[in-house]
Amino acid sequence: MPTLSSYFNEEDDPRKSNAPRHKFCDLMTISLLCALCGGETAVDMEHFGQMKEEFLREFLELPHGIPCHDAYSRLFRLMKPTSLQAFFDKFRSDFAAAYGEHPAIAIDGKEMRRSFDKAAARSNLNVVTAFAHGARLSLGMTQSAKGGGEILALRDLIEMLDIRGITITADALHCQRETCDLIVQEGGNYCMELCGNLGDGVI
Repeated sequence: MPTLSSYFNEEDDPRKSNAPRHKFCDLMTISLLCALCGGETAVDMEHFGQMKEEFLREFLELPHGIPCHDAYSRLFRLMKPTSLQAFFDKFRSDFAAAYGEHPAIAIDGKEMRRSFDKAAARSNLNVVTAFAHGARLSLGMTQSAKGGGEILALRDLIEMLDIRGITITADALHCQRETCDLIVQEGGNYCMELCGNLGDGVI
């Protein structure tokens, strides 16, 4: 699997107005590692870097030392949240390929406990998640689509993921012709429970 720092391309650095003091790769790597350890703020990232400086220098350049909290604040004010999507998609794909002994993805819907909003008259939030068995990694999540519930949400996830050579497992609700055809078109296989009460829609 590629090193973590290889995912952060300096060309994606949004700090274009003047020469940045700290490398984009260094800032992003430290902030990600800090977040994985429970950090939430720019100050947390600065403290994490200071405490782990010896370790970080094993794989980061850090030409001007550990970045201060202002460096993280400035960077994340300029970045768009969607700009991180490509990084996470590539990282999840590589992680699953490197550590997934069993090429299978389980897709299942869940109702989020205590997610209802009584004041706004909104019911509980329902989400559909794709989970890679071998890698023990959640590859994606989407909210159940209006009008189609879990069925359409699963299809959205299938189109988001690279499932070539992967077996998709799901419960009997998803044993639909359109869903199975989509999985095959995307290069995957499927293993679903067959229910006799699904009528003409069953594959």
